[in-house]
Amino acid sequence: MTMAAVSSCAADRLQAHRFDARGYAAPLLALGYPVVLVSVIQGLHARPLDFAGDASLRADLDRALPFVIERARSQTKPLAWSSLSRPAVLDVLSGPLGHAMSLPVHGPGVMFALVTVGGMPAIGADGLAHSLRVMRDVGWSVLDGLATVFDPRPALALTERQTETLRMLAEGLPHKDVARRLGISVPAVGYLVSRAMNLLGATNQTHAVALAMLSGQLRASVAGECRTR
Repeated sequence: MTMAAVSSCAADRLQAHRFDARGYAAPLLALGYPVVLVSVIQGLHARPLDFAGDASLRADLDRALPFVIERARSQTKPLAWSSLSRPAVLDVLSGPLGHAMSLPVHGPGVMFALVTVGGMPAIGADGLAHSLRVMRDVGWSVLDGLATVFDPRPALALTERQTETLRMLAEGLPHKDVARRLGISVPAVGYLVSRAMNLLGATNQTHAVALAMLSGQLRASVAGECRTR
């Protein structure tokens, strides 16, 4: 099968994979955002997955989104649109939207989800932190849902202990802290990582975490939950 055919198949599956905007946008809309747009970016391509809120703003958001995606590719922190200066973005912010924010949620490889909200009210730090948590959870749920859209490399099943070890590595823990949590030695952690890499066909432990996510054995949202503990 040619690369073009593979890309076409993935695109067809992605197009067929829909999310219920009412399901995940409700918490954000309840916080006072008039619009919520969730996009998935794979390589150089961006596809809006869902939109909720003021439909009259959809065309404006679509026009401004490419620049926001360009800025989001290299970072994970939120982008406050009031700080962006590309004319298309300024046009959007000068209209009914007023202001907006996007949060990139990076997945394995070059895929990431961009959760965009517009019309954020003036709220305190606690309210902003809560809205960012909701945005992050939405992004992770999108990445989890897309895990079956792109064909992962076939992988042998990991053991529960190997999966837990990779989950802690995704949290950013060094081997010594993983060993302490699991009640084993540091060399034993290294052995678990090595076995997981062999089963997944990974070249390093970061690659192993990515392949475990892509194969559905380690969900992106589960990896993210570890960082909040």
